[in-house]
Amino acid sequence: MALEMLERTSEETNNPDRRITGVAVGQVLDNTDVLTMGRVQIQLPWLDMPLWARVAVLMAGPNRGTFFIPQPGDEVLVAFNHGDIREPFVIGSLWNGVDQPPATGLGDAVSKRLIRTPAGLELEFDDKKTSVTITIKQQQLSTDGGSASASDAKADDKGKETVPTIFLDSKLIKLKRAKGDKEDDEEQVIKIDKDGITIKTKKKDEKKEREVILNKDGITLKVKKGDLILKVEDEGKLQLEAERIEIKAKSDCAIKGHPIRLN
Repeated sequence: MALEMLERTSEETNNPDRRITGVAVGQVLDNTDVLTMGRVQIQLPWLDMPLWARVAVLMAGPNRGTFFIPQPGDEVLVAFNHGDIREPFVIGSLWNGVDQPPATGLGDAVSKRLIRTPAGLELEFDDKKTSVTITIKQQQLSTDGGSASASDAKADDKGKETVPTIFLDSKLIKLKRAKGDKEDDEEQVIKIDKDGITIKTKKKDEKKEREVILNKDGITLKVKKGDLILKVEDEGKLQLEAERIEIKAKSDCAIKGHPIRLN
């Protein structure tokens, strides 16, 4: 079969020495390598039979290295060891008119470096903002006329982001969990900046918002349209100690105990 492939290549490329000069563009058919060598199966446009090709990566060694394997359907650039078509190497992946880069803004090529997986997990470095963002994006699938396309479900109908993110720069560290499904329709945010540490949780349907703020002025617990409960179980003790303590209620104020001791 190998000899037949060489003969066919010699005829179809008009190359009597059976060598492939330069590189070729191919398409990945499969990336499940039963020999566990990290190879991908590729199709070259002038050959009827597919080839298994090793993948050139940034670093490779025994149980170590960078592991970014091209996906089925990806367009790849292929080179050959000494021009021998029986020894192909994938030396890179290519975008094209259909498969677009994950960042397409006019200035993105200058300021952004990012890695995005097929499922939408993303690590972004932004030199313009001097920030690093880790995003977990959910994908939604839409079909139109028999064709399917995936897009990031990263915003609600009001344009607010609904995906979990971790944002870091010189002024701010922010961790945000997305609003979940109908049984868990909440979002939680932890923010660290010059004003302190803020932990916030918000429930959309009930318009409830809870907030914990830690800064140089103290600790603030804030609840909008909800309950704030401090509870100690197993015969524990809750102790409030300060130079001045003020308890204020807009309606009833109930103090219960057996007994109640004042002064």
